[in-house]
Amino acid sequence: MPGVSHEGYRIQTILLMQIMAYTSSRPGALVESSAYNSTNECLTYKDMQLVVIRNTTDDSGDALALIIRTTLLKGGRNIRELVEYILHAISDLPLYCPITFFLALAFADNAFEHEGMTPADLFKLKVRDENSSILIIPWKKSVIDTLVFRRVEQGDSQVSPTLAFHCNNLSNQLNRLGKLAGFTETLHSYCFWRSNVASLLSKEATTDGVTAPVTQQILGHSSPDVIRHYIQVLVNVDIQFLYLGQLSRTELIGVSVHMGRIRDARAPVKLSSEELIVTDNDHPMLPGLHAQKEELKKEIVMKWGTIVNAEGTELWELYRKLSIKISNTIQMVRTERFEQVQKEYFSQYNYSEISD
Repeated sequence: MPGVSHEGYRIQTILLMQIMAYTSSRPGALVESSAYNSTNECLTYKDMQLVVIRNTTDDSGDALALIIRTTLLKGGRNIRELVEYILHAISDLPLYCPITFFLALAFADNAFEHEGMTPADLFKLKVRDENSSILIIPWKKSVIDTLVFRRVEQGDSQVSPTLAFHCNNLSNQLNRLGKLAGFTETLHSYCFWRSNVASLLSKEATTDGVTAPVTQQILGHSSPDVIRHYIQVLVNVDIQFLYLGQLSRTELIGVSVHMGRIRDARAPVKLSSEELIVTDNDHPMLPGLHAQKEELKKEIVMKWGTIVNAEGTELWELYRKLSIKISNTIQMVRTERFEQVQKEYFSQYNYSEISD
């Protein structure tokens, strides 16, 4: 995943995208919600139960699955009856497999009670008890309350052991990914929500027994009428052929309504070296900030010889904060310039396609 703001967010962001897509969960049900700032509420290992489920339908073997429980629900946080979702391993499509990415986090946190457990060991497990249909894989007691999704503190290089991943962190990652993927529209959490709504309302879902009450439960709505607010603005029905009594061109309409209809993988994904040089000197505050930093550096070197030797002093702290401010300002300017470059690209996109 190119363009992540920190490597620690790579696996977390992919897994959160998958959970939102597969379960229709709102971000606030998984990570710290913007409506509940400073609560540090987020899914913990206690809410994530890894199991092996007996497979009686084919000869592919028993299936590794993840049961996700959440009570961090809109309109009844920690009050409403919890909702449980089951996600299973997808061996032939590993990129879309939530188990793979969840295991990456669990192994990094050394969460398994059985020491020496490896991914290969997990995928070989079977339900041996003939009287049971599942095998629960236990966590260490010491990690039960550990947050599964955690953020990086500003200026730090490591993922925090205690601070919850925030909705704003997720929003920033999705925004970056959408731009890098060449989408003209902003990629945000409700894109996954609307996609899930479309799948729940499909003929295939009805055939699989997804009734109106089940849809209401999956989406976490108190009323079935709420779903209309999440249906796409662009009507995904071939109303033209319905009127004419012709066979609907469902696939054609389907391609036309989803977000990827206006996407160009050739769109710029980063600023060129020349653009970076111009951009980094294109903010009125930067020259002054760089001058302040240079003066502080001279003063520190005069007193302590090197920056490192001054660590922990008042001057060193001022120097550190100023460095962070400069870095953040440069990042802000680069982001604004990159958005402008992409906007200019897409404004010429249709014209160049027709002209060529």
